[in-house]
Amino acid sequence: MRDHQPFLVADAMAAGATAKRLRAARFSIPARGVRALRSLAGDDERLLLDAIALVARADHCFSHTTAARLLGMPLPPLGPAEPIHVAAPTAGSRMRRAGVVGHRLRTSTTTAAGLRVTAPIDTFVHLATLLEHRALVAVADWLVSHRRGDARIDRGDLLHHCERRRGAPRIGRAIAAVRDCAVGAESPRETEHRLLLDGLGARTDHLNLSVFDEAGRFLLRLDGGWPELRMGWEYDGLQHWSDPRQRAIDLDRLEAPQALGWRIRRFGAHHHRAEGRAAVEAFAREVRERRREAASRAVERRGFWSTCLAPDVLRR
Repeated sequence: MRDHQPFLVADAMAAGATAKRLRAARFSIPARGVRALRSLAGDDERLLLDAIALVARADHCFSHTTAARLLGMPLPPLGPAEPIHVAAPTAGSRMRRAGVVGHRLRTSTTTAAGLRVTAPIDTFVHLATLLEHRALVAVADWLVSHRRGDARIDRGDLLHHCERRRGAPRIGRAIAAVRDCAVGAESPRETEHRLLLDGLGARTDHLNLSVFDEAGRFLLRLDGGWPELRMGWEYDGLQHWSDPRQRAIDLDRLEAPQALGWRIRRFGAHHHRAEGRAAVEAFAREVRERRREAASRAVERRGFWSTCLAPDVLRR
């Protein structure tokens, strides 16, 4: 037995261990029929998952939020009593254990962190039964993100997959989330801010676009914006507001784009609360007004910009 690895009681007894020895205090019981050579800490989810994997059938896999966490999907806090989700094929036998929610699902599978899980695209469909709209859009943003390289799922393919699954529980939620997702978001808070602007009639045209001067020199990257209007926004975390040095850097780097005619607004968590909401509403009005003006009078476009999917292709 290797230290810190769970093992089946049946395997240990077959190797000569006695029931009395397996009841020794140095063994924990992460799951019925499993022992481990360390105490099961309250937050040691990995040990518990390894134990469940040992007693699972060959056609079982982790699903829903359990699969999502193993795959690295961004999830909101779901509480300390979050169950482990295990799926069987539609004709298979569901797992029935304390702390485990068993499912029968039609799904493809993959491996994440050494464990069998539902495929990312199917995991998204299953999450529609558990997450509210903003959280589900954040997961969709992650799936289509430019940062995922070859693992990135095309937004159109994700929508098509969901539409083919009509009849699945809460599939309408999944379809609505895909329609609101976009390539370029790098955090759930950015997603939340974009959705807030969308709701105010200022749907962001591009996410994580880069801005360059007239000579093609990189100036900064915006979290979102409307390059044809020369407007953009950034969502800054706490460090950008609480660290004076970082705040000074952020302000200085806005000067060059502003000199080229860009209107850039910085936002933070306080703008998502009642006391800061007026500033977001005012910015959304400004975007709408500038868009109306651009319909009759061309916006002066100095400098260049590029998208996150084609960062080396400069556009006017």
